[in-house]
Amino acid sequence: MIEKLRNREFIIKERTNTNKLSSTFLQRYNNLPTDYLEFLNEFQLITNKDDSAWFNSIEDFNGESDSEFNWNEFEIMSLEALDDDEETCEEIRSFWNIHIPIAIAVEGEYQYLCIDLSSENYGQIYYGSEPEFEDSADFICDTFTQLLELLSSNDEDYRLLPFK
Repeated sequence: MIEKLRNREFIIKERTNTNKLSSTFLQRYNNLPTDYLEFLNEFQLITNKDDSAWFNSIEDFNGESDSEFNWNEFEIMSLEALDDDEETCEEIRSFWNIHIPIAIAVEGEYQYLCIDLSSENYGQIYYGSEPEFEDSADFICDTFTQLLELLSSNDEDYRLLPFK
């Protein structure tokens, strides 16, 4: 799966040792799609040339990477901005409990790609951006495999350009 990204000149460090998602992480996200789990087991790092867009890795999710940007940074930012509004904070947590951020872009505005884990939209890929990350989620495609195909194509969807 990562070959499609290598052909788009992503910097890729392939996985040389096995690693598993932490039990804490899996308690929150216990129904990840198989194609995405297979993808996670192929790499330790996938980033663009200027390190402004990347895919979250097992190490990121486990808090074992040296990245200064947390895999759930947008959730943290939203909660901090609205920490005095418990009802809104609960809505933010509910959103991120069923939307796992799989790729992040930080050049210009903050942007993300996520997988919807809800029963209604299971496996679908969404794009979101600041300032209201949770309210901006916009449908991209039906599966993670389709996302990789879009990223490796010449598709000019503006939402995918930061990740190409």
